[in-house]
Amino acid sequence: MADVKQFKTPKRRLVFEKNSLEDTKQRHKKQITEHYFNHSVSLVIPGCAIGTVKHYFREHLPSLDEFCVAVLPLHVFIEKEFIEKFIRQGNFYALSRKTKLDTENCVAVLPTGILLLSLDKDTYEELGLVGKQSIFQNKLRFIVEIDLKSPSFHPGKNLYERVRWCLKEHLDLEFEFVFTWTDTDNKLDIKDIQSHFRLYKCCPFKNKEDIRSLSNARIPVVNSQETQLTDKDNDNISCAGASGFYEWLGSIHCDIECSSGSPDSYVSTFTCPNPSTVSKEMVKCQWTGFITPQRILNLLEASRSFLQCSPEKPPWIALNVWGFADTPVSWLKNEHGFHYEGDNMYTMIIFPSDIYWCYMALGSNDVCS
Repeated sequence: MADVKQFKTPKRRLVFEKNSLEDTKQRHKKQITEHYFNHSVSLVIPGCAIGTVKHYFREHLPSLDEFCVAVLPLHVFIEKEFIEKFIRQGNFYALSRKTKLDTENCVAVLPTGILLLSLDKDTYEELGLVGKQSIFQNKLRFIVEIDLKSPSFHPGKNLYERVRWCLKEHLDLEFEFVFTWTDTDNKLDIKDIQSHFRLYKCCPFKNKEDIRSLSNARIPVVNSQETQLTDKDNDNISCAGASGFYEWLGSIHCDIECSSGSPDSYVSTFTCPNPSTVSKEMVKCQWTGFITPQRILNLLEASRSFLQCSPEKPPWIALNVWGFADTPVSWLKNEHGFHYEGDNMYTMIIFPSDIYWCYMALGSNDVCS
């Protein structure tokens, strides 16, 4: 029998903070816009009818957006025409697909114009470009960054010609990519991308949508002034803790019935934290695909406005965002590894007072800054 003591619990982190949407530092915008590769986003809105939610958010739905999938050689991202049209004019997002981050080569193009290669040792040594050792896989994985916006990165310059030779002539790597692009006005239109990559069978896809209504759902009573991620164990408390609320929100996304649990239940003994109330109708919307930070920011602003003007007056709205598990970066250029779970996600609970809670969940192989 295996010794279970040898299997250590993964060192995951859950960071919590309370802030205001009116704060001059605009921390909520940084949280959203610096998390580039978003696979899924959801809204949970208690006390509202599904028809009301669909009507109000109709112009902000991620299902309106498209993204592309195509098998591309790496050198297409360093061609002069591509850089001038998509890198210098707008925000281009690309991520290698069906690649296992900890064991295979992975590639990303950041909207900042960085072509980022996460390579195993053998590929790195064969490629011949200078990089740095991975923080999490020392001497086994290397990170190469190429600044496509650099003034010295254009045809004729030594750096450009070296990179071009390595990627096109020496080692012609190709991957299946998922990618999208927004112009300088943050408008998403993939027709130009499809036209540019027409030789590579570029296939468009829409983000999938799942909107459902939950009837007579029990929801925790929370206080927006909560400042700590702690559970409250006093039966006489006036509001549920931020930790218990976050766990309850996870149960909603897992479709766990937690209105009334039983200690003898085979499936789940989890119950809604106390104190709680019954919401006659609660709407859960979720979109999955490739969702830009700008679309998520639009959802947050629409949620903020909905809380102010909705006659149904929901007590809060939860915005949940899941990043791709095998992305080489989480926020900005912070290195991300899969290890046990690949978590890189965040949740914002927005209140009518413009106060918000932010939960940031990170896996064991993540740089948090």
